[in-house]
Amino acid sequence: MCKHALIVLGIAFLMCGCVDVTEPLSDADKAEPDKRLLGMWERQKPKKGDRCEIDCPVIKGHPKGLMHVVYNGRPDDLNSSFWFFTTTIGKHNYANIYIKEDIQKRDPFFADFRQEGEFQKWAKGTKRRYFIFRYVLCEDKLIVDGGGEQAVAKLMAAEAIEGRSPYQTPRGWLAKYLEKDRPENLYDESNVQVWRRTKL
Repeated sequence: MCKHALIVLGIAFLMCGCVDVTEPLSDADKAEPDKRLLGMWERQKPKKGDRCEIDCPVIKGHPKGLMHVVYNGRPDDLNSSFWFFTTTIGKHNYANIYIKEDIQKRDPFFADFRQEGEFQKWAKGTKRRYFIFRYVLCEDKLIVDGGGEQAVAKLMAAEAIEGRSPYQTPRGWLAKYLEKDRPENLYDESNVQVWRRTKL
């Protein structure tokens, strides 16, 4: 999963998402946008220079907590933007990133919710999937962890969770795990990007 995602996830803070699951951490309809994330960000590590902008566009029918990332100013490139909502569990923050259903070779990887009605259409699908990232925001510094591939595989095997790309996680299971266990068991800093807030 991670090798493929590393190519297409240049958008999702340019890292692979190893926590690739079929259920989000919470209900998108009840989510609030994390307004601290809004604005322009410039990547500092591991490679400096790329930029992304995070906004929260108002589109009829979309959950109010739905947020949008555009990488390097390419909103029409469907491999250069993605949609997500945030979840807080304990003291930790996570991004639930929407992945397109039925991905074929060379297809755009991320779900596209730019038009009215597209979110509702995606939500009715039977092959929904998400990347779950952990993020830490400290003043103007944003640290994003996509999860450790080996750590995730080890946990899923121990819990007898089927599949891979995505893992067939029962609803609510991952949120309960992160609540009672240390998230460092999955987010082991082996897959981290560091961003800093910048101006347009």
